[in-house]
Amino acid sequence: MLGTDRANIGSGPAQRPDVSGDPNGLAHPTAAQWFDTSVFSLPAAFTFGNAGRNSVLAPGYANVDVGIHKEIALAAGTMLSLRAEVFNLLNRVNFDVPNRIAFTPNFGRIFSAQPARQMQVGARVTF
Repeated sequence: MLGTDRANIGSGPAQRPDVSGDPNGLAHPTAAQWFDTSVFSLPAAFTFGNAGRNSVLAPGYANVDVGIHKEIALAAGTMLSLRAEVFNLLNRVNFDVPNRIAFTPNFGRIFSAQPARQMQVGARVTF
């Protein structure tokens, strides 16, 4: 996506740069450079770029959540429920999408990620 109006139609998502190679061809993408920004160039004035929609792949998302629950019978019909939950059990880094505004200083960089592992426990007495 371009941050300028090259086609003279007003700023919007239809304004894309020209692409001359595979932007997803980096051998080892990092958060500092998720895709190859050198394959993009400004289109000629009053034209649309040839970059396809959604041509840059964002990082994948993988998550494992686990919960255990135990109910214990106490005296006189009273129940104790214990619960433990772990979100993102494997503590995998799930990056957010990279900056996709072409030719800005942060083009192709990732600055945020989904939360790290989180755990919670709970107890409930029912009588």
